[in-house]
Amino acid sequence: MKAGWTALALAAALLPATAQELVFVTGKAAGPGGDVVGSGIGLDGAAWRALGRPDLSSTLAVLPGVQPNRSEPGQSLPTLRGIGTVTSASLLGTQQATTGVYLEDLPLTDPFGFVGTPDFSGFELARLQVLRGPQAVLYGSASLGGAVNVVLAQPRLGVDASVGRATLIVPQHGRPGLGVGAALERAVSLALALRLEAFAEQAGGVVDNLGTGQADADRGARQGVRLAGQWALAPAADLRWQLLHQTSRYDDTAASWPDAAARRSDAPSASWRRDRLSLARVEASAEIAPGLAFTAVSGWVDKQSESGLDFTASTGLLGTVVGPSLGLGPLPPLPLVRASTLRPTRSRALSQEWRLASSAAGGPQWLAGLFVQHTRYDNLSQTLAPGGAAAWGPAGALLPGDEVGLLQVHALSREAALFGEAVWPLAPGLQLSTGARVYRASLAYDATLRVFGEATTGAPAAADRGVMPRLRLQHEGEAGAVYALVSRGYRVGGVNFDAPVFTPYRSDRLLNHEVGAQLRPAPGVRVDLALFQMDWRDAQVSALVTEPLPLIGVANVGQARSRGLEAALTAPLTVATQAGVRLAWTDAVTRAPFTTAAGQPVAAGARLPGTPRWQLAADFMHTLALPGGWAGEARADVAARGLRTDAIGSSAASPGDVQLGLGLGARRGPWQWLLRMDNAGDSAGVAGVEVVDRPGLAPLTYRYLTEPRRWSVNLRHEH
Repeated sequence: MKAGWTALALAAALLPATAQELVFVTGKAAGPGGDVVGSGIGLDGAAWRALGRPDLSSTLAVLPGVQPNRSEPGQSLPTLRGIGTVTSASLLGTQQATTGVYLEDLPLTDPFGFVGTPDFSGFELARLQVLRGPQAVLYGSASLGGAVNVVLAQPRLGVDASVGRATLIVPQHGRPGLGVGAALERAVSLALALRLEAFAEQAGGVVDNLGTGQADADRGARQGVRLAGQWALAPAADLRWQLLHQTSRYDDTAASWPDAAARRSDAPSASWRRDRLSLARVEASAEIAPGLAFTAVSGWVDKQSESGLDFTASTGLLGTVVGPSLGLGPLPPLPLVRASTLRPTRSRALSQEWRLASSAAGGPQWLAGLFVQHTRYDNLSQTLAPGGAAAWGPAGALLPGDEVGLLQVHALSREAALFGEAVWPLAPGLQLSTGARVYRASLAYDATLRVFGEATTGAPAAADRGVMPRLRLQHEGEAGAVYALVSRGYRVGGVNFDAPVFTPYRSDRLLNHEVGAQLRPAPGVRVDLALFQMDWRDAQVSALVTEPLPLIGVANVGQARSRGLEAALTAPLTVATQAGVRLAWTDAVTRAPFTTAAGQPVAAGARLPGTPRWQLAADFMHTLALPGGWAGEARADVAARGLRTDAIGSSAASPGDVQLGLGLGARRGPWQWLLRMDNAGDSAGVAGVEVVDRPGLAPLTYRYLTEPRRWSVNLRHEH
């Protein structure tokens, strides 16, 4: 078997890779050009638009070593290189996600497991950067497995421009969706430029709720507005800022259950959600001395969410567990169980980063900085079972006012870090990069948990400090570059909200060893290879706490490991045709036995959820000469992935699937259009999974299916 995988890996290195060449980047780094070889991949805005993919999750799905793990919109948790123990933000509990999400280096993944991955695809994208492997030195906590950094289009001095676009999506099943957007860029003066953007999208829905009788129940909408500016204060100093506000509405769940193969759900009430995201970012930069640049980035992020979720399927049979535990025998099913926010769940973060960096080419390059962030989190939610007290008869005293439980949390997180990186030229073409982050973090809680009328209150706290190093050796020559890398990552521990006391869980650490190459053996041909092994200590695993409520707690596995190979190659087939193949093989498993908080034993060697052992993507692009002065291109792409474990320690798994996409685009002058068909085979593959597994009850699995076959038409005008 090992020989077979080796042969497959070598074959991938000899085949063409992506027709839309991947941009290899790492975001902020020491030196004026940054670090351009290694595990950073991404797409620029033009490449992203040419792909014709409607959202961030579908874009991430084409990148090697990346799993978007589709869930409810805005709740998906992308997994990089298998480092993840849960695939949806709704199952995170209080732990931080393993993949950090950043808007132009501004952290959006807070320490409290609140909100998954905001989708900024409604705005004009300049660059999407995906940094695989731990990024602790420059990005800190939340980048344990890697980071996703979104860079939006910026205003340009001396440029007047406008963009208008419209998208129509017609699915094989369900209702059509429509999106419109516009951007206006103006040079107010020689030193000042502004950019105003707005968009609105309406999703038609594809999942029917049999319980409510609502067809296409998962309808939704998103709107957003953004104002960005650039002010040249001096020849070597400028100020950039942006204000962004985005709202979203989702009318019901997008999950399919109990029939995993059908686009249907069966709940007596709708599971709705309303999200709001507001942020401000200000960046001041200047060359304060010859060869010395200073940058200050200030950020404010406000995330809010309101929801009403139907928990009847997972919680309605609580009486069969609670009754026998009290010597009362099984209690009747609860006819309806709903969890609702009594006021919006909210996370507000203030961050400040100061950086000094060398700006002259040649010689040693370095960067040093200080980062400080304060995050305030507030939650007040209640679970009710209308009519439950009456249904339980004498045991109805356990449900005062039909209340199953209530959780109120006020929490504050503080983190401060000194970080730095330096690049040392050792010989012609050979350089050594060293870096480290020294950090200190603390979390303080004030919480009340009320279950069956019994309250638990407390003010627990958690703290962590440490040093995260990084060491890299790289050699560049005429044919390309090779590198070797050792780096570490971390997440801060926290506290579970479970009765009768709030139990803590520890911080976790990850050590990454990686070697790779970026080669150009012939004109137009590019080969990229990366081989890695990551050892994960005290891995935080989401698990249900022992109380009979759907509350998520966190347990420390002990040890886990992920190792794998990623390969990508681009090559021209003819003058007008380019093709590519991307391959990733990942083996992510636990290395020590443990028992979940729900009492489920998990043996060593259990696969971490959401990541297949292999994924393969291929695409082809052919340039066309169309009549009437139009320049066009035809595209075809296919993405395949293997079986994925649904939950850690579970024998259930989602089967592998294959997706085929076809596209035809054209451009003339300021006009551009793109016609695309996604999921041409109309397969009902599994894009994401949530597994609720509680003591005494059968596991409940919610599956998020891939979108059905859909036609999309994109029209764009640039002036």
